[in-house]
Amino acid sequence: MGKMIKLFNFFNKDSVKETQNKKILKMMKNREEVTNYNCSVNHKILRLSARINDLERAGYKIKHIVIHDKNDRRLHWTRYELEL
Repeated sequence: MGKMIKLFNFFNKDSVKETQNKKILKMMKNREEVTNYNCSVNHKILRLSARINDLERAGYKIKHIVIHDKNDRRLHWTRYELEL
């Protein structure tokens, strides 16, 4: 039974969040597009808004830019940028 518990504890959620936060921060510093779609499809980062919240709580200033589709104003998404 002890071995099963060790297997389940192997996947540490805190270390995954930290790695995702570092990846997002690196993307912002490299001026890459940080949107929910880009992060989920290309970088396998889900819950981007939670990761952005983690970075803001850590003291980073992040701009939230709402972009509207030019053909349908009801469609919109958010792009995040690091304030310099």
